[in-house]
Amino acid sequence: MDILDKLKNREEIYCPIKRNKDINLRFNLYDAFLAKKRFERFAPLFMEAFDEIDGPCYYKSDLLKSKLGDELYLKLDSELKVAHSVKARGGFNEVMCKVEDVLKKNNMLDKFNELSLDDIRKIMSEYTIEVSSTGNLGLSIGLCAKAFGFKAKVHMSRDAKDWKKNLLREAGAEVIEYDNDYTYAVKMGRASAEKNPMSYFVDDEMSEKLFLGYAASIFETTEEVEANGMSINSDEPLHVFLPCGVGGAPGGIAFALRSFFRENVHIYFIEPTEYPCMLYSYTIGEAASVNDIGLGGKTIADGLACSAPSKLVFPMLNTLVDGFFTFNDESILRAKKAIEESDKKIVEASSASALLAYEKLGRPKNSVLWITGSNVDK
Repeated sequence: MDILDKLKNREEIYCPIKRNKDINLRFNLYDAFLAKKRFERFAPLFMEAFDEIDGPCYYKSDLLKSKLGDELYLKLDSELKVAHSVKARGGFNEVMCKVEDVLKKNNMLDKFNELSLDDIRKIMSEYTIEVSSTGNLGLSIGLCAKAFGFKAKVHMSRDAKDWKKNLLREAGAEVIEYDNDYTYAVKMGRASAEKNPMSYFVDDEMSEKLFLGYAASIFETTEEVEANGMSINSDEPLHVFLPCGVGGAPGGIAFALRSFFRENVHIYFIEPTEYPCMLYSYTIGEAASVNDIGLGGKTIADGLACSAPSKLVFPMLNTLVDGFFTFNDESILRAKKAIEESDKKIVEASSASALLAYEKLGRPKNSVLWITGSNVDK
């Protein structure tokens, strides 16, 4: 049975790919470095805007030694401040870039260090930021946009959890709900923003600002790898397991890892059997929707419930990724329970899928599971 038939049958799959070792990407690590410097520049404003943020390293997460395997680590983006998911990286960078764009438009960017948070909120109050989401990106963009004074409209697909919608509404964001999938929410969000000249739509399928916000994680990751005494070389490469929805977050992280470690890192994307949009598109050779093969129903991995892949990331797959995994809800729930019981960390089901890929690959040493979100609501 070929890969396409297995996808249609919702089978769990491991699909290694023959990666193109010619690295010729449209971005470089300096682009990611500029995003990192932006996080640092905005740190005082974030510390004032959010009580939860008590220091300038709000954009970093810990690399925790796991009890689930030898030389296995958890990259705890689930504990990033405010948004509690990997989407804090891309979402915050996107909002910060919009703040800078508005200030530049008003000839005030050179006075950035003189502006208070109240000054910025007053200037941004004329503008709206809109985003479509299955949950975590909407939470990240919505909370950050409101903190900096923007009006925020979050278009939520049917997969979004109620507690995420409630948090957004409590922060003053407008939440529009659709009884449809993520692709439809994107269509509606884009159409809404086009009607308002003062509205800016965050396009998760194409945004370079989101992508580079995720990529900025490379600087802390390399420091943590060294601090944990991990010896990374061609004989003992780093293995990184990344849950994948539309692909922007794992794509940005994978780009930075590949750019830094080159051939000394093996990168894997993990998708739910109901939404294997990257693997399906890779299999047929073009970005496409899993709806075309009868997939796209309910999944416990709501954060990964995206029918079609990022058009920004998809063309890079041959360079970035060493393989794909798909897992069903039953397996994902088992992994979630294992992480929570062993490492005492509350994680979203989407995040737990990385553990399954690590096990399927034979528990290689120097492995990192990217824990992309936490179930704050439990």
